[in-house]
Amino acid sequence: MKFPALAFLSALAIITCESATCLVNERSDGKGNCLACPDGTKNAANDDDTVFSYCDAPCRANEKVDTTSATCIACPAGRTNEAGDDQHGGSDTTCDLTCATDQKGVGDGTCITCGTGIKNKAGDYADEETSCDGTNCLKNEFSNGDGTCSDCPSGQTNKAGDLANTGGTPTTCDEVCLINERGDGSGVCSPCPAGTTNPASTDANVVTTCAPTFCNINQFVSRHECTNCSGTSTNDKGDDASGANTLCDALCAPNYFVSSNNCEACPAGKTNTKGDDSALEDTFCDTTFCGANEFVVNNTCTPCGGVVTNDEGDDASSGNTVCDSGCGANRHFVSTACADCEQGKTLAAGNLVGTDTGDTPCEVTLCAVDQFVSAYVCTACPDGQTNVLGDPASGSNTVCEILCSENQHVKSTVCTACAPGKTNANIDDALSGDTSCNATLCAVNEFVLENICTACAGGTTNAANDDASACNTYCDAKYSSSVSVLPSVFALAGVALYMV
Repeated sequence: MKFPALAFLSALAIITCESATCLVNERSDGKGNCLACPDGTKNAANDDDTVFSYCDAPCRANEKVDTTSATCIACPAGRTNEAGDDQHGGSDTTCDLTCATDQKGVGDGTCITCGTGIKNKAGDYADEETSCDGTNCLKNEFSNGDGTCSDCPSGQTNKAGDLANTGGTPTTCDEVCLINERGDGSGVCSPCPAGTTNPASTDANVVTTCAPTFCNINQFVSRHECTNCSGTSTNDKGDDASGANTLCDALCAPNYFVSSNNCEACPAGKTNTKGDDSALEDTFCDTTFCGANEFVVNNTCTPCGGVVTNDEGDDASSGNTVCDSGCGANRHFVSTACADCEQGKTLAAGNLVGTDTGDTPCEVTLCAVDQFVSAYVCTACPDGQTNVLGDPASGSNTVCEILCSENQHVKSTVCTACAPGKTNANIDDALSGDTSCNATLCAVNEFVLENICTACAGGTTNAANDDASACNTYCDAKYSSSVSVLPSVFALAGVALYMV
Protein backbone atom coordinates (compact mmCIF):
# COMPACT_ATOMS: atom_id res chain seq x y z
CA MET A 1 0.00 0.00 0.00
CA LYS A 2 1.24 3.48 -0.84
CA PHE A 3 1.04 6.32 1.72
CA PRO A 4 1.08 9.97 0.92
CA ALA A 5 4.33 11.54 1.99
CA LEU A 6 2.77 13.71 4.73
CA ALA A 7 0.93 10.79 6.34
CA PHE A 8 4.08 8.74 6.30
CA LEU A 9 6.07 11.40 8.10
CA SER A 10 3.34 11.78 10.77
CA ALA A 11 3.29 8.07 11.44
CA LEU A 12 7.04 8.04 11.70
CA ALA A 13 6.93 10.87 14.24
CA ILE A 14 4.45 8.92 16.42
CA ILE A 15 6.54 5.78 16.31
CA THR A 16 9.75 7.53 17.24
CA CYS A 17 8.24 10.04 19.94
CA GLU A 18 9.38 9.43 23.55
CA SER A 19 6.86 8.70 26.38
CA ALA A 20 5.65 11.62 28.55
CA THR A 21 5.47 11.90 32.39
CA CYS A 22 2.37 12.79 34.45
CA LEU A 23 2.07 15.82 36.71
CA VAL A 24 1.62 15.77 40.50
CA ASN A 25 -1.76 14.25 41.54
CA GLU A 26 -2.12 12.53 38.14
CA ARG A 27 -1.87 8.85 37.24
CA SER A 28 -1.22 6.96 34.00
CA ASP A 29 -3.78 4.74 32.33
CA GLY A 30 -0.90 2.87 30.62
CA LYS A 31 -2.03 4.06 27.20
CA GLY A 32 -0.16 7.32 27.06
CA ASN A 33 -2.81 9.31 28.96
CA CYS A 34 -2.46 11.09 32.32
CA LEU A 35 -5.69 11.25 34.38
CA ALA A 36 -6.46 13.45 37.40
CA CYS A 37 -6.51 11.60 40.74
CA PRO A 38 -10.00 11.11 42.26
CA ASP A 39 -11.02 13.42 45.11
CA GLY A 40 -9.36 12.47 48.38
CA THR A 41 -6.35 10.78 46.73
CA LYS A 42 -2.92 12.00 45.67
CA ASN A 43 0.14 10.95 43.64
CA ALA A 44 3.68 12.23 43.12
CA ALA A 45 4.68 13.65 39.75
CA ASN A 46 6.62 11.87 36.92
CA ASP A 47 4.57 8.65 36.48
CA ASP A 48 5.34 7.23 32.99
CA ASP A 49 2.20 7.69 30.89
CA THR A 50 2.81 4.34 29.17
CA VAL A 51 2.88 2.42 32.48
CA PHE A 52 -0.37 2.02 34.46
CA SER A 53 -0.17 3.67 37.89
CA TYR A 54 -2.38 4.37 40.93
CA CYS A 55 -3.18 7.43 42.97
CA ASP A 56 -2.53 7.01 46.67
CA ALA A 57 -5.67 6.96 48.88
CA PRO A 58 -4.34 7.57 52.42
CA CYS A 59 -6.26 5.91 55.23
CA ARG A 60 -8.22 8.09 57.66
CA ALA A 61 -7.52 8.39 61.36
CA ASN A 62 -8.06 5.11 63.25
CA GLU A 63 -7.79 3.04 60.02
CA LYS A 64 -5.04 0.67 58.85
CA VAL A 65 -4.01 -0.86 55.50
CA ASP A 66 -5.24 -4.36 54.63
CA THR A 67 -3.28 -5.55 51.55
CA THR A 68 -5.54 -8.53 51.07
CA SER A 69 -8.39 -6.24 50.09
CA ALA A 70 -6.10 -3.32 49.12
CA THR A 71 -8.34 -1.07 51.27
CA CYS A 72 -8.32 0.80 54.56
CA ILE A 73 -10.15 -0.96 57.40
CA ALA A 74 -11.12 0.29 60.86
CA CYS A 75 -8.78 -0.30 63.80
CA PRO A 76 -9.96 -2.86 66.38
CA ALA A 77 -11.74 -1.52 69.48
CA GLY A 78 -9.33 0.10 71.92
CA ARG A 79 -6.67 0.81 69.29
CA THR A 80 -5.90 3.97 67.28
CA ASN A 81 -3.84 5.04 64.29
CA GLU A 82 -2.96 8.39 62.79
CA ALA A 83 -4.33 9.21 59.34
CA GLY A 84 -2.14 8.81 56.22
CA ASP A 85 -1.33 5.10 55.78
CA ASP A 86 -0.92 4.34 52.02
CA GLN A 87 -3.25 1.51 50.95
CA HIS A 88 -1.09 0.91 47.83
CA GLY A 89 2.15 0.82 49.77
CA GLY A 90 2.41 -2.91 49.39
CA SER A 91 2.31 -3.94 53.07
CA ASP A 92 -0.14 -4.08 55.98
CA THR A 93 -0.04 -1.36 58.63
CA THR A 94 -0.98 -1.71 62.30
CA CYS A 95 -3.01 0.20 64.84
CA ASP A 96 -1.58 1.16 68.20
CA LEU A 97 -3.05 0.03 71.53
CA THR A 98 -4.09 3.07 73.63
CA CYS A 99 -4.38 3.01 77.38
CA ALA A 100 -7.59 3.83 79.28
CA THR A 101 -8.10 6.61 81.86
CA ASP A 102 -5.67 6.34 84.82
CA GLN A 103 -3.42 3.92 82.89
CA LYS A 104 0.05 4.39 81.29
CA GLY A 105 2.00 2.60 78.54
CA VAL A 106 4.85 0.24 79.49
CA GLY A 107 6.52 0.15 76.03
CA ASP A 108 5.87 -3.50 75.24
CA GLY A 109 2.30 -3.01 74.00
CA THR A 110 0.65 -3.31 77.42
CA CYS A 111 -0.90 -0.79 79.87
CA ILE A 112 -0.74 -0.73 83.67
CA THR A 113 -2.85 1.19 86.21
CA CYS A 114 -1.44 4.34 87.79
CA GLY A 115 -0.78 4.31 91.53
CA THR A 116 -3.42 5.18 94.14
CA GLY A 117 -4.39 8.82 93.88
CA ILE A 118 -2.48 9.23 90.59
CA LYS A 119 -4.45 10.29 87.54
CA ASN A 120 -3.83 10.08 83.81
CA LYS A 121 -5.89 10.93 80.76
CA ALA A 122 -6.83 8.14 78.35
CA GLY A 123 -4.85 7.80 75.10
CA ASP A 124 -1.24 6.88 76.04
CA TYR A 125 0.28 4.45 73.50
CA ALA A 126 0.93 1.00 74.98
CA ASP A 127 4.06 0.50 72.86
CA GLU A 128 5.59 3.61 74.36
CA GLU A 129 6.81 4.06 77.93
CA THR A 130 4.63 6.84 79.37
CA SER A 131 4.01 8.26 82.84
CA CYS A 132 0.93 9.18 84.87
CA ASP A 133 0.10 12.76 85.78
CA GLY A 134 0.14 13.98 89.35
CA THR A 135 -3.43 14.49 90.62
CA ASN A 136 -4.70 17.56 92.47
CA CYS A 137 -6.45 17.20 95.82
CA LEU A 138 -10.05 18.34 96.17
CA LYS A 139 -11.39 21.16 98.34
CA ASN A 140 -10.85 20.49 102.06
CA GLU A 141 -8.22 17.79 101.27
CA PHE A 142 -4.43 17.87 101.76
CA SER A 143 -1.62 15.90 100.08
CA ASN A 144 0.16 13.08 101.90
CA GLY A 145 3.13 13.63 99.55
CA ASP A 146 2.96 10.13 98.06
CA GLY A 147 0.26 10.78 95.46
CA THR A 148 -2.67 10.38 97.84
CA CYS A 149 -4.99 12.95 99.45
CA SER A 150 -6.71 12.93 102.86
CA ASP A 151 -9.57 14.95 104.37
CA CYS A 152 -8.64 18.01 106.44
CA PRO A 153 -9.07 17.62 110.22
CA SER A 154 -12.33 18.88 111.72
CA GLY A 155 -12.39 22.66 111.95
CA GLN A 156 -9.85 23.14 109.17
CA THR A 157 -10.22 23.83 105.45
CA ASN A 158 -8.08 23.87 102.31
CA LYS A 159 -8.61 25.14 98.79
CA ALA A 160 -8.71 22.58 95.98
CA GLY A 161 -5.52 22.08 93.94
CA ASP A 162 -2.79 20.68 96.22
CA LEU A 163 -0.54 18.35 94.13
CA ALA A 164 -1.02 14.81 95.44
CA ASN A 165 2.49 13.65 94.51
CA THR A 166 4.86 16.19 96.04
CA GLY A 167 7.79 13.79 96.30
CA GLY A 168 7.17 12.98 99.96
CA THR A 169 6.38 16.41 101.42
CA PRO A 170 2.76 16.61 102.67
CA THR A 171 0.68 19.80 102.48
CA THR A 172 -1.39 21.28 105.34
CA CYS A 173 -4.95 22.51 105.89
CA ASP A 174 -5.81 25.94 107.24
CA GLU A 175 -7.60 26.67 110.50
CA VAL A 176 -11.24 27.77 110.15
CA CYS A 177 -12.49 30.37 112.58
CA LEU A 178 -15.62 29.71 114.64
CA ILE A 179 -18.66 31.99 114.78
CA ASN A 180 -17.79 35.42 116.23
CA GLU A 181 -14.08 34.86 115.57
CA ARG A 182 -11.82 36.62 113.06
CA GLY A 183 -8.69 35.56 111.19
CA ASP A 184 -5.41 37.49 111.58
CA GLY A 185 -3.95 36.34 108.23
CA SER A 186 -1.37 34.04 109.81
CA GLY A 187 -3.67 31.08 110.51
CA VAL A 188 -4.70 32.25 113.99
CA CYS A 189 -8.32 32.98 115.02
CA SER A 190 -9.19 35.46 117.77
CA PRO A 191 -12.56 36.43 119.34
CA CYS A 192 -14.51 39.35 117.88
CA PRO A 193 -14.49 42.55 119.96
CA ALA A 194 -17.48 42.99 122.27
CA GLY A 195 -20.57 44.17 120.43
CA THR A 196 -19.48 42.73 117.07
CA THR A 197 -20.15 39.45 115.28
CA ASN A 198 -18.72 37.34 112.46
CA PRO A 199 -20.11 34.22 110.74
CA ALA A 200 -18.35 30.89 111.15
CA SER A 201 -15.94 29.25 108.65
CA THR A 202 -13.85 32.30 107.80
CA ASP A 203 -10.25 31.44 106.79
CA ALA A 204 -7.69 32.19 109.51
CA ASN A 205 -5.08 32.82 106.80
CA VAL A 206 -7.14 35.78 105.58
CA VAL A 207 -7.46 38.99 107.61
CA THR A 208 -11.16 39.36 108.47
CA THR A 209 -13.06 41.89 110.54
CA CYS A 210 -16.10 41.55 112.75
CA ALA A 211 -19.23 43.63 112.00
CA PRO A 212 -20.87 45.89 114.62
CA THR A 213 -24.20 44.75 116.09
CA PHE A 214 -26.98 47.34 115.70
CA CYS A 215 -29.87 47.23 118.17
CA ASN A 216 -33.51 46.92 117.14
CA ILE A 217 -36.22 49.47 117.89
CA ASN A 218 -36.92 49.96 121.62
CA GLN A 219 -33.52 48.52 122.60
CA PHE A 220 -30.49 50.24 124.14
CA VAL A 221 -26.80 49.34 124.58
CA SER A 222 -25.67 48.04 127.95
CA ARG A 223 -22.11 46.64 128.20
CA HIS A 224 -22.01 46.06 124.44
CA GLU A 225 -25.25 44.12 124.46
CA CYS A 226 -28.65 45.13 123.03
CA THR A 227 -31.17 45.25 125.88
CA ASN A 228 -34.94 45.84 125.70
CA CYS A 229 -36.24 49.14 127.02
CA SER A 230 -38.19 48.80 130.29
CA GLY A 231 -41.87 49.64 130.70
CA THR A 232 -43.19 51.96 128.07
CA SER A 233 -39.91 53.74 127.36
CA THR A 234 -38.82 53.72 123.74
CA ASN A 235 -35.75 54.08 121.54
CA ASP A 236 -35.07 54.32 117.84
CA LYS A 237 -33.35 51.35 116.21
CA GLY A 238 -29.67 51.47 115.27
CA ASP A 239 -27.68 51.89 118.50
CA ASP A 240 -24.15 50.44 117.94
CA ALA A 241 -23.47 47.68 120.49
CA SER A 242 -19.71 47.96 119.89
CA GLY A 243 -19.73 51.52 121.19
CA ALA A 244 -20.71 53.24 124.40
CA ASN A 245 -23.82 52.51 126.46
CA THR A 246 -27.08 54.22 125.39
CA LEU A 247 -30.42 55.01 127.09
CA CYS A 248 -34.11 54.65 126.23
CA ASP A 249 -36.35 57.71 126.11
CA ALA A 250 -39.04 58.42 128.73
CA LEU A 251 -41.44 59.35 125.92
CA CYS A 252 -44.49 57.24 125.26
CA ALA A 253 -44.63 55.15 122.12
CA PRO A 254 -47.20 55.75 119.38
CA ASN A 255 -50.79 55.01 120.50
CA TYR A 256 -49.87 55.38 124.19
CA PHE A 257 -50.94 58.19 126.53
CA VAL A 258 -49.75 59.43 129.91
CA SER A 259 -51.73 58.43 133.00
CA SER A 260 -50.21 59.17 136.42
CA ASN A 261 -46.73 59.43 134.86
CA ASN A 262 -47.10 56.06 133.18
CA CYS A 263 -47.51 55.34 129.47
CA GLU A 264 -50.77 53.47 128.90
CA ALA A 265 -52.06 51.94 125.66
CA CYS A 266 -54.83 53.86 123.92
CA PRO A 267 -58.29 52.23 124.07
CA ALA A 268 -59.40 50.35 120.95
CA GLY A 269 -60.56 52.74 118.27
CA LYS A 270 -58.40 55.62 119.54
CA THR A 271 -54.89 56.71 118.59
CA ASN A 272 -52.08 59.02 119.72
CA THR A 273 -48.86 60.13 118.12
CA LYS A 274 -45.49 59.23 119.61
CA GLY A 275 -43.85 61.51 122.12
CA ASP A 276 -46.01 62.15 125.18
CA ASP A 277 -43.60 62.75 128.08
CA SER A 278 -44.51 60.53 131.02
CA ALA A 279 -42.80 62.94 133.41
CA LEU A 280 -45.42 65.59 132.65
CA GLU A 281 -49.20 65.84 133.04
CA ASP A 282 -51.68 63.25 131.84
CA THR A 283 -52.56 63.13 128.14
CA PHE A 284 -55.35 61.46 126.19
CA CYS A 285 -55.88 59.58 122.96
CA ASP A 286 -57.91 60.87 120.02
CA THR A 287 -61.06 59.16 118.81
CA THR A 288 -60.75 57.66 115.33
CA PHE A 289 -63.59 58.74 113.06
CA CYS A 290 -64.14 56.72 109.90
CA GLY A 291 -64.12 58.40 106.52
CA ALA A 292 -66.83 58.37 103.90
CA ASN A 293 -67.84 54.88 102.70
CA GLU A 294 -66.27 53.21 105.74
CA PHE A 295 -67.91 51.41 108.66
CA VAL A 296 -66.68 50.09 112.01
CA VAL A 297 -65.71 46.41 112.50
CA ASN A 298 -64.08 45.56 115.85
CA ASN A 299 -62.95 49.19 116.40
CA THR A 300 -61.39 49.34 112.94
CA CYS A 301 -62.55 51.49 110.02
CA THR A 302 -63.28 49.15 107.12
CA PRO A 303 -64.18 50.06 103.49
CA CYS A 304 -67.82 49.39 102.58
CA GLY A 305 -66.82 47.81 99.29
CA GLY A 306 -68.55 47.73 95.90
CA VAL A 307 -71.22 50.39 95.44
CA VAL A 308 -72.27 50.30 99.09
CA THR A 309 -71.70 53.65 100.79
CA ASN A 310 -71.75 55.26 104.23
CA ASP A 311 -71.52 58.79 105.55
CA GLU A 312 -68.27 59.78 107.22
CA GLY A 313 -67.96 60.05 110.99
CA ASP A 314 -68.59 56.57 112.45
CA ASP A 315 -66.82 56.41 115.86
CA ALA A 316 -64.28 53.54 115.80
CA SER A 317 -64.12 53.48 119.62
CA SER A 318 -67.83 52.61 119.83
CA GLY A 319 -69.69 49.56 118.57
CA ASN A 320 -69.76 48.12 115.09
CA THR A 321 -71.65 50.01 112.37
CA VAL A 322 -72.97 49.08 108.92
CA CYS A 323 -73.06 50.61 105.46
CA ASP A 324 -76.69 51.44 104.78
CA SER A 325 -77.06 52.96 101.31
CA GLY A 326 -78.43 51.18 98.24
CA CYS A 327 -76.85 49.12 95.52
CA GLY A 328 -76.45 50.62 92.05
CA ALA A 329 -78.66 50.13 89.02
CA ASN A 330 -79.20 46.49 88.03
CA ARG A 331 -77.54 45.29 91.25
CA HIS A 332 -79.22 43.74 94.27
CA PHE A 333 -78.28 42.83 97.82
CA VAL A 334 -77.48 39.15 98.40
CA SER A 335 -76.53 37.88 101.84
CA THR A 336 -73.84 40.42 102.77
CA ALA A 337 -72.99 42.30 99.59
CA CYS A 338 -74.31 43.85 96.38
CA ALA A 339 -74.22 41.64 93.28
CA ASP A 340 -75.12 42.03 89.63
CA CYS A 341 -78.65 41.03 88.60
CA GLU A 342 -79.04 37.77 86.74
CA GLN A 343 -79.14 37.96 82.95
CA GLY A 344 -82.47 39.12 81.66
CA LYS A 345 -83.33 40.84 84.94
CA THR A 346 -83.06 44.45 86.07
CA LEU A 347 -83.47 46.55 89.19
CA ALA A 348 -83.56 50.29 89.70
CA ALA A 349 -80.74 51.92 91.63
CA GLY A 350 -81.18 52.62 95.32
CA ASN A 351 -82.54 49.34 96.70
CA LEU A 352 -81.63 49.52 100.37
CA VAL A 353 -78.87 47.52 102.00
CA GLY A 354 -78.93 47.11 105.72
CA THR A 355 -78.99 44.66 108.56
CA ASP A 356 -82.78 44.20 108.46
CA THR A 357 -83.78 44.63 104.82
CA GLY A 358 -82.88 41.12 103.62
CA ASP A 359 -82.02 40.13 100.07
CA THR A 360 -83.52 42.23 97.26
CA PRO A 361 -84.58 40.26 94.16
CA CYS A 362 -84.18 41.61 90.63
CA GLU A 363 -87.20 41.88 88.34
CA VAL A 364 -87.65 39.87 85.14
CA THR A 365 -87.49 42.00 81.98
CA LEU A 366 -90.61 41.42 79.81
CA CYS A 367 -90.22 42.10 76.10
CA ALA A 368 -92.54 44.52 74.31
CA VAL A 369 -94.84 43.73 71.38
CA ASP A 370 -92.89 42.68 68.28
CA GLN A 371 -89.80 41.79 70.30
CA PHE A 372 -88.23 38.38 70.95
CA VAL A 373 -85.59 37.05 73.39
CA SER A 374 -82.03 36.51 72.09
CA ALA A 375 -79.32 35.68 74.68
CA TYR A 376 -81.34 37.31 77.52
CA VAL A 377 -81.88 40.52 75.51
CA CYS A 378 -85.19 41.81 74.10
CA THR A 379 -84.60 42.25 70.37
CA ALA A 380 -86.85 43.81 67.70
CA CYS A 381 -88.53 41.33 65.34
CA PRO A 382 -87.31 41.41 61.71
CA ASP A 383 -89.43 43.31 59.21
CA GLY A 384 -92.64 41.47 58.40
CA GLN A 385 -92.61 39.45 61.63
CA THR A 386 -94.48 39.96 64.88
CA ASN A 387 -94.64 38.70 68.45
CA VAL A 388 -96.96 39.16 71.38
CA LEU A 389 -96.13 41.18 74.48
CA GLY A 390 -94.42 39.57 77.47
CA ASP A 391 -91.59 37.19 76.51
CA PRO A 392 -89.40 36.93 79.70
CA ALA A 393 -85.80 37.95 78.88
CA SER A 394 -84.48 35.78 81.73
CA GLY A 395 -85.75 32.63 80.06
CA SER A 396 -84.95 30.72 76.89
CA ASN A 397 -84.65 32.34 73.49
CA THR A 398 -87.95 32.98 71.65
CA VAL A 399 -88.86 33.67 68.00
CA CYS A 400 -91.14 36.06 66.15
CA GLU A 401 -94.06 34.92 63.94
CA ILE A 402 -95.13 35.76 60.37
CA LEU A 403 -98.98 35.96 60.60
CA CYS A 404 -100.98 35.81 57.40
CA SER A 405 -104.08 37.97 56.86
CA GLU A 406 -107.63 36.69 56.46
CA ASN A 407 -108.17 34.94 53.09
CA GLN A 408 -104.45 34.06 52.87
CA HIS A 409 -102.76 30.69 53.26
CA VAL A 410 -99.15 29.54 53.81
CA LYS A 411 -97.13 28.22 50.93
CA SER A 412 -93.39 27.56 51.56
CA THR A 413 -93.34 30.04 54.54
CA VAL A 414 -94.95 32.75 52.37
CA CYS A 415 -98.42 34.24 52.95
CA THR A 416 -100.29 33.73 49.65
CA ALA A 417 -103.73 35.03 48.66
CA CYS A 418 -106.48 32.41 48.44
CA ALA A 419 -107.48 31.44 44.91
CA PRO A 420 -110.66 33.12 43.55
CA GLY A 421 -113.71 31.50 45.01
CA LYS A 422 -111.84 30.35 48.14
CA THR A 423 -111.46 31.88 51.62
CA ASN A 424 -109.52 31.31 54.87
CA ALA A 425 -110.77 32.77 58.13
CA ASN A 426 -107.72 31.64 60.10
CA ILE A 427 -104.69 33.84 60.88
CA ASP A 428 -102.04 31.31 59.82
CA ASP A 429 -98.41 31.42 61.06
CA ALA A 430 -96.11 31.31 58.01
CA LEU A 431 -93.38 29.56 60.03
CA SER A 432 -95.63 26.66 61.10
CA GLY A 433 -96.08 24.81 57.82
CA ASP A 434 -98.25 25.11 54.71
CA THR A 435 -102.03 25.70 55.04
CA SER A 436 -104.96 25.78 52.55
CA CYS A 437 -108.03 27.85 51.73
CA ASN A 438 -111.61 26.51 51.73
CA ALA A 439 -113.88 26.66 48.66
CA THR A 440 -116.82 29.12 48.97
CA LEU A 441 -120.18 27.32 48.60
CA CYS A 442 -123.06 29.46 47.31
CA ALA A 443 -126.39 29.67 49.18
CA VAL A 444 -129.74 28.58 47.77
CA ASN A 445 -130.90 30.69 44.76
CA GLU A 446 -127.32 31.81 44.06
CA PHE A 447 -125.15 30.93 41.08
CA VAL A 448 -121.41 31.33 40.37
CA LEU A 449 -120.37 34.26 38.20
CA GLU A 450 -116.60 34.70 37.83
CA ASN A 451 -115.96 32.89 41.16
CA ILE A 452 -118.54 35.05 43.00
CA CYS A 453 -121.83 33.82 44.42
CA THR A 454 -124.48 35.94 42.72
CA ALA A 455 -128.25 36.09 43.46
CA CYS A 456 -130.49 34.46 40.84
CA ALA A 457 -132.65 36.81 38.73
CA GLY A 458 -136.30 37.08 39.57
CA GLY A 459 -138.29 34.06 38.59
CA THR A 460 -135.22 31.77 38.66
CA THR A 461 -133.92 29.42 41.30
CA ASN A 462 -130.85 27.35 42.11
CA ALA A 463 -129.99 24.77 44.68
CA ALA A 464 -127.37 25.57 47.33
CA ASN A 465 -123.63 24.60 47.39
CA ASP A 466 -122.40 25.70 43.97
CA ASP A 467 -118.52 25.80 44.30
CA ALA A 468 -117.45 29.41 43.70
CA SER A 469 -113.84 28.26 42.97
CA ALA A 470 -115.05 26.17 40.03
CA CYS A 471 -116.70 27.14 36.73
CA ASN A 472 -119.65 29.54 36.35
CA THR A 473 -123.15 28.12 37.02
CA TYR A 474 -126.71 29.39 36.22
CA CYS A 475 -130.17 29.53 37.76
CA ASP A 476 -133.16 27.56 36.44
CA ALA A 477 -136.37 29.26 34.96
CA LYS A 478 -139.62 29.05 36.98
CA TYR A 479 -143.10 28.42 35.18
CA SER A 480 -146.76 29.03 36.28
CA SER A 481 -150.19 27.89 34.84
CA SER A 482 -151.60 31.43 34.38
CA VAL A 483 -148.58 33.05 32.78
CA SER A 484 -146.75 31.95 29.74
CA VAL A 485 -143.08 32.71 30.03
CA LEU A 486 -140.98 32.36 26.93
CA PRO A 487 -137.26 32.84 27.09
CA SER A 488 -136.21 35.52 24.67
CA VAL A 489 -132.56 34.69 25.02
CA PHE A 490 -131.01 31.43 26.15
CA ALA A 491 -128.86 31.48 29.18
CA LEU A 492 -125.28 32.01 28.12
CA ALA A 493 -122.17 31.94 30.25
CA GLY A 494 -124.26 31.81 33.42
CA VAL A 495 -126.48 34.86 32.63
CA ALA A 496 -130.26 34.25 31.88
CA LEU A 497 -132.68 36.80 30.41
CA TYR A 498 -136.46 36.08 30.31
CA MET A 499 -139.56 37.70 28.86
CA VAL A 500 -142.76 37.31 30.80
